[in-house]
Amino acid sequence: MKPSLSVEEVDEICQWYQEGDSIEAIRKAYGVSGTAIHNHLKRRNIPRRAVCGVKEMVDLKYGLMTVLCRAENTKDGLAQWLCLCECGVKKVVRGSDLRKDSTISCGCYKDSETSKRSTTHGMSNTREYKMWRGAKCRARQSGLEFNLAPSDIVIPDQCPITGVKLQLHAENGVQSDNSPSLDRINNAFGYIKGNVAVISYKANRYKSDMTLDDVNRLRDYMMSNNTNPVAAD
Repeated sequence: MKPSLSVEEVDEICQWYQEGDSIEAIRKAYGVSGTAIHNHLKRRNIPRRAVCGVKEMVDLKYGLMTVLCRAENTKDGLAQWLCLCECGVKKVVRGSDLRKDSTISCGCYKDSETSKRSTTHGMSNTREYKMWRGAKCRARQSGLEFNLAPSDIVIPDQCPITGVKLQLHAENGVQSDNSPSLDRINNAFGYIKGNVAVISYKANRYKSDMTLDDVNRLRDYMMSNNTNPVAAD
């Protein structure tokens, strides 16, 4: 038997009991004696089920599932409920699965998400899609926000900074200075809609290494020294 329970576990036990789970089912799930469970219920002023009845869950909504009525308990004594999914399918679900969000639909949501993940909008072999996938990976590794779709990656003919024609096909698989590169316009934000642009690899490299003040100082230096050097005597 488990020697002690955390406050969270006691909360769960009380909720399970109020929603119709049997003492035997709770005892097996948490590894405590029936006496210990009754003592916890007593300390929480929760009366025996014969007095309080089952907590009403009808019409409550969990994910896409709406509870219709009580169903027959499982063989282990766990409470079950007949639910209606938003897609129109009815399904019997254990109360504990509803409470813990283990079941949020009849299965249609999982199927829908799987379909979305396997759909690449016909762009899986394009340069745009590969750039999108790389940005998604970098965002995950760096903990940056990401909400882009492959269609958000638009490669222009020319780099908007240097004006050079972007080279879409790398020679021998090696990036050149004129290869397209995805830039975060404001580095304070992640890869989000409105904060990305495709520029040349060279421009992006310089931009990532320099602050705005650095760029202004470099510009001032180049402007002030844009004269013919005077030969020393």
